[in-house]
Amino acid sequence: MAVATQEPEPKTATTEPGSVAGTEPKGTTPEQTYSEADLDRLTQKALKTREANLKAEADARVEKVRKDLEERQLAEQGKHKELAENYKAELSAMQADKAAAELKAQTAEMLGKKNLSALSLIFDQDLGSLGGREVATEALTKIIDDTVDVRVKERLGTPQPPRGSGGKTPAAQTDSERLKKRYPTMAADPKWAGLM
Repeated sequence: MAVATQEPEPKTATTEPGSVAGTEPKGTTPEQTYSEADLDRLTQKALKTREANLKAEADARVEKVRKDLEERQLAEQGKHKELAENYKAELSAMQADKAAAELKAQTAEMLGKKNLSALSLIFDQDLGSLGGREVATEALTKIIDDTVDVRVKERLGTPQPPRGSGGKTPAAQTDSERLKKRYPTMAADPKWAGLM
């Protein structure tokens, strides 16, 4: 960068009317002259000032970019944390499912050893909900009914119900008829008659 320098004009003593020789008139400033060294010094000072200003601006820009980058990284880390939490939740669910499957297998094995494998349907239900309890109750009722039917058939040795005297199937009796048969004296007593 070329700096234009002006050659200083030689000072001449001029006197204006009413002034003393060697003094400047009031209200005017003496004209400054700069030497080559002065110009170099002022140029260096201006360059250093400009360089410092540019460096400060650059530092401010770098700091702004650094802060923006940190904010983006924190935002990405927030997403990573969210993803990590999701993966942890999925892992926990998978571990719970695995534990439930292992428990189911162990229960089925235990019931099989005791010849109660039909009860495994009950243990498969979610007994914490009403729907699960209803299904379990229905399964248990069916198991009991089936077991009773099998035991009755085993004891009787025949799939048909027992016959009454004379080979006829006994007629169904009401509760009051059975009570009258069992307690004939009560049946004859008028105070009990209304209850039987």
